[in-house]
Amino acid sequence: MYSLESLKKFLLDKWWLFALVGIFLFAYWIRSAGNVPDRILSFDPTFFYRFTKYFADWGHFPVWDELSYYVGRADTRLASPLMWMITGTIYNIFKGTASMFTVASTAAALYGALIVFPAFLFGRELSNKYGGLLAAALVGAAPQILVRTFGASYDTDQLALFFLLMTLYTGFRCLRKKTVESAATAILVYSAAMLSWGDSMFTFVILSGYSVILFIVKMLYSRIKEGKLSHLDALKNFFSNAALLFIILLGTQIVGMITQTYDAFGSILSIATFARTPEVWIVNISIAELQPFNIFSVDGWMQAMGRFVTGDPAIDTLIFLAFLSSIAVGVFYSYKKNINSAALITAIFIIAFYVTTRGVRFTEFSSALFLIIISVGFGHLMEIFSNRSLASKSFILGLAFLILFVSLGLSSQLGFALGPDVDKDWDDTWKWIKENTPEDAIIGTWWDPGHMIAAYAERRNFADGAHCPGTCKYTINDRIVDLGKIMATSDESASIQLIQKYRGTSSKVYWIASDDLIPKYQWLQYFGLGCDMRKDPQNCQMYQPFYIQNQASDSDGKIIFRSYGNLLLFETEPRIAVFHNNGKAYLFEDVVYYKNDQISGVKLDQANTIRAYEILSPILKELKIVPSNETIKMPIWFSKDFSTGVAIAPNLANTVFTKMYFLDGNGLEHFKEVYANSRVKIFEVLF
Repeated sequence: MYSLESLKKFLLDKWWLFALVGIFLFAYWIRSAGNVPDRILSFDPTFFYRFTKYFADWGHFPVWDELSYYVGRADTRLASPLMWMITGTIYNIFKGTASMFTVASTAAALYGALIVFPAFLFGRELSNKYGGLLAAALVGAAPQILVRTFGASYDTDQLALFFLLMTLYTGFRCLRKKTVESAATAILVYSAAMLSWGDSMFTFVILSGYSVILFIVKMLYSRIKEGKLSHLDALKNFFSNAALLFIILLGTQIVGMITQTYDAFGSILSIATFARTPEVWIVNISIAELQPFNIFSVDGWMQAMGRFVTGDPAIDTLIFLAFLSSIAVGVFYSYKKNINSAALITAIFIIAFYVTTRGVRFTEFSSALFLIIISVGFGHLMEIFSNRSLASKSFILGLAFLILFVSLGLSSQLGFALGPDVDKDWDDTWKWIKENTPEDAIIGTWWDPGHMIAAYAERRNFADGAHCPGTCKYTINDRIVDLGKIMATSDESASIQLIQKYRGTSSKVYWIASDDLIPKYQWLQYFGLGCDMRKDPQNCQMYQPFYIQNQASDSDGKIIFRSYGNLLLFETEPRIAVFHNNGKAYLFEDVVYYKNDQISGVKLDQANTIRAYEILSPILKELKIVPSNETIKMPIWFSKDFSTGVAIAPNLANTVFTKMYFLDGNGLEHFKEVYANSRVKIFEVLF
């Protein structure tokens, strides 16, 4: 039997184990806090949901994905089958008690929380258990990581981050120990990673960089030993590391060939291509998350290090300085104590910094990498002050607990704010398509909703953002260019010809025009027409939206005018819209709005303009606005509930999208509106 003394000794020795379990439970809690039964996030999670459900129902994956693009595409290289298989198995175990949506969101929260374990192992490997625990806590709670790994976001990010750290840990351990066991473990982990994340060889690049840096550092630090140069030792170590890396790569490649799911060599080439020219797939240009940000600012650094930002300048400055100091300590003390760890930390720092230049999207990876270095510095500080005064050690611990307190508070609040997107208008849209269109129908719009068309509406789509290299008749680049032109052109016959190009054997074609395309229109006209508002703002203008802020009423409660900031819409008959700036009023010549649920409007000539000013003069005078002789020669459109106004630039007045969304198809011969709600309009395409 265990004595009380032995139990006490166990608890004192293994206290860190209980702390790690507590960190894991907290990480899971904040990721599952915003989950909603039977819902997941839209876009990519719906794509992964479809294949998980297929595996759960049939026990294998489809050879051909018939819902993606009009002719489908072969699934010869599945993006993340391990996640689909695990989640599908869990679903079958608990079948009848929860929907696949609920199981997927719960599993995603679990996968996200698992990140804390490789973070601990890697942090401890580079420093000690103190560094490991802080790494687990910071990586598990970092807001910049949390926003990509919460439950409703059933995506590859959770397992990608897990294996990012796990492959680094096992790979570095293999290069350090150089044993058969460590090499086999690294191959096993990399093999699991390749079944979970298409770019899992990213960490292979880091380990390769580590080997080069270690060689250079050893050459620079070499000393004469027993009359012989130690350069030879550095060279031998470099070649042994290169051999081990090749063994890991070859072993992973063999597993990929056996499972017919992965090409490790191809993954490295893909990573290299993206590192140099991510715009090879033009879809990357328009994704907001791939837009660059300024890491050379304090805000940029904080985002790259996990975005632990409270809004309080004093606290945020303290955290920022503490993180930078800990990075400096981690680098400096590692070079002093362990040259292997120092070389890896240097490689991690360089590549993590470079990763941030690829766009905001990748700061989840840089955050995990930077937080490991920060935690290593903390681990070394604890070691340095362990034998010094209690006050010194207490200060370091107190600072760590303050950062932990702030991080746990931030992540707790954020966890409850994250969850699936719930939008009745889009839900109704998918329901209508599923119930009112032929099963072989194809649905077109911009590429963004493609995955939802397939998952929720269960219909084919023109494009969904996936690259589909080599297996599709037309690449995603072709599709995006054509989709942009279909909506951005003013030539309806050109739109119909392009739609016919992708129609295939579908008996019916439907087109979606939605309000989310208004702010995205820059990309539709850029890819479709080559019209770049960034270089030619005069001829490539965008729609200008206005949102209602308040309204003025008379003593009887009758609305006099609605205010949209600098835009005023008067309740006259017909309605008059006025833009005011610097105390002057400018009338819109063309006002489009709904009257009795039908598109109506008025075009003001010179006589009507004078009359309009006469009517509005008393109100404008009270508002201290002076009428101008100038008018705005562009249409202004208002939604049915008058919550939104959109100024339509002259270059956009006759486009297919303008006539679809703002004019309900009026002026178009081949697009018949068959469904509409406040956000989405569906047209049947007539050939």
